[in-house]
Amino acid sequence: MKNRVDILALSDKATIVLEKLADGKMRATSTSFTEDKMILPNEVLEVRSVQGHIRIARKVREYDDNDPKPVPSTYDPYALSEELADE
Repeated sequence: MKNRVDILALSDKATIVLEKLADGKMRATSTSFTEDKMILPNEVLEVRSVQGHIRIARKVREYDDNDPKPVPSTYDPYALSEELADE
């Protein structure tokens, strides 16, 4: 599903119930779906307006501001050693 949007529903009205499951998964239930949908840890459930309708979709998660910042590596093979930097 990489770089793909999986459209789950397109309607004028929707009620969604979300349930947190083990291993970071979520179960989404709605009368707009034919069956329950599993949202994996690397996916997001997106609800947005498209051409005046409610679109509910599942897609691959992108980095956002709420994610933990990556820890920079302390090893840099191109950095000068402290001894050489002082000279």
